[in-house]
Amino acid sequence: MRAGLVVLRRLGETLLTVFLMVTIVFFLLRVVGDPAELLVAPEATHADLDKLRAQLGLDRPLLEQYVDYMRSVVTFDFGRSLTQNRGAGELVGEAVRPTLELTGLALLIGVPVSIILGSIAALRRGGIVDTVTTAFATLGRAMPSFWLGLMLIITVAVGLRWLPASGYGTFQQLILPSVTLSMIVIADVTRLTRSSLLEAYGNDYVRTAYAKGAGPARVTWFHVFRNAMVPVITIIGLRTAVLISGSIVVESVFAVPGLGWLLIRAINRFDFPVVQATIILIGFLVIATSLLVDIAYVLIDPRSRSVRRA
Repeated sequence: MRAGLVVLRRLGETLLTVFLMVTIVFFLLRVVGDPAELLVAPEATHADLDKLRAQLGLDRPLLEQYVDYMRSVVTFDFGRSLTQNRGAGELVGEAVRPTLELTGLALLIGVPVSIILGSIAALRRGGIVDTVTTAFATLGRAMPSFWLGLMLIITVAVGLRWLPASGYGTFQQLILPSVTLSMIVIADVTRLTRSSLLEAYGNDYVRTAYAKGAGPARVTWFHVFRNAMVPVITIIGLRTAVLISGSIVVESVFAVPGLGWLLIRAINRFDFPVVQATIILIGFLVIATSLLVDIAYVLIDPRSRSVRRA
């Protein structure tokens, strides 16, 4: 019952967050300047500028624009692209699949690798394996995604010719960008898995389990590992949100036609409806992922219910 109340409360907070997010997007895109002036050609006349403002609905009162904008958010109908003569929502909908595929494959690579590395480092604390693993995780955290992507293209795609350097459509074309993106997960989850396991080994229930005659394997997998995974699951969910938003850079490097690639192209072409739709969808995906993480955390760890009620 208490878990249900916490979940309902989090749902309400999420709806408020979504409302604030789409509202901020509306005003930010207008604070930076008149979108019509950014879109119109340099040689355009005032009549051309007024015509474009009317086409975009920018000649109406701000409150009326806001009401229409919120209606478009609910129906995901942001009008037509100014450069491709297609619906902005349709373009964004097509770009979601590559982004989700890229994020999903990055998680499939990053989560098992990071948990295995973190577990080995914790079990071999202070040894050479622990030192190398910790250094690898720290290095991965420090490397920018665009630099790692370029290095993989130069070595694996151009030098060794093992995989395609860019594009989308085959599984092979997703490997390099997914590996690049997975370093965000590997770097953080490896370190957290190691520290969580070491902290769990020092708890009283571990000593109690040993005192009752449980062997090292049983203590590790049924007591230590289970409790240590609660914060790890949380950070995995949070990093999933980072993957979705961070795919902007990786998709641009590898020319993957996902949300990030679409957003960069729309910004360069001043395609106002597509920019607006893409930013809102990316924000919604990040918020939805955060909500799922919070719900999972409440259901997995009962202690968090009392904390959230406080």
